[in-house]
Amino acid sequence: MTISLYFVCFIIFSFFGWIYESIYCTVRTHHWDNRGFLFGPICPIYGVGGIAASFVFSVLIKHEAGVFQIFLISMLGSAVLEYVTAAILEKLFHASWWDYSSMPFNIKGRVCLTASVGFGLAGILVVKYISPFVFGLFDNMSPTAVELLSLILMAIFAADLALTVSGLTEIVKKIESIEEEFNERMEASYQIIEEGRQMVAEKMAEYERITTDKIREYAVTMSRKQQHSLRNIRKFSSKGTTVIADRIKEAVNMLPGVDKIMKSGENLDEKQG
Repeated sequence: MTISLYFVCFIIFSFFGWIYESIYCTVRTHHWDNRGFLFGPICPIYGVGGIAASFVFSVLIKHEAGVFQIFLISMLGSAVLEYVTAAILEKLFHASWWDYSSMPFNIKGRVCLTASVGFGLAGILVVKYISPFVFGLFDNMSPTAVELLSLILMAIFAADLALTVSGLTEIVKKIESIEEEFNERMEASYQIIEEGRQMVAEKMAEYERITTDKIREYAVTMSRKQQHSLRNIRKFSSKGTTVIADRIKEAVNMLPGVDKIMKSGENLDEKQG
């Protein structure tokens, strides 16, 4: 009887939580927002919170709890419940159903001070008013009727949970498959780019080697007059041509006997002057 009653009340608390979440998000987004982890109109985390609060303050705490005590325990308890639930959902489905990252005093976006304070205040309403009302609905109901209702709701809840988990698992697998395919394509593209870069680098090195050889060959065949003319040209109209010319000058300067050529050229310049 006790377990059956608690489960039925768990469903009722979950339904109340779904109503609150849906209305709150609808007002905030200005369009209907069917909230909840499951397909059905329930938010199990509110059911767990409602049952936990009812159990703590009716069974564990024997004396009449004060408002501040209810608030503090509800606030801390809701924070732990939210954090653990978020961590489990993220671990199982790699997704989160709420995110407090933009809120101040949050922990990994799973809980935040503002929400915890809100749940602490809600805990006062649950313990003082909602829980007595919900449990009072079954005061005049026979244990057999409660157990039958519990079995029916349990079957519906289990079917909803199975369908939800199956659908989410399929979604996660599909998303992971798409992500894996994307990563494979990006890796292949990166390899192609790297191979292309390597090929370009090899071609550039080859062209550089060919150009250097041609510059050296031309430097060897240059006459003294050509060397003299080239030495006196500061730059060409084309930047590329100037660069090549400078490299030819360097090659010429590295030739054996270039000092004598340079001196004879300078003497020639002086005579002409």
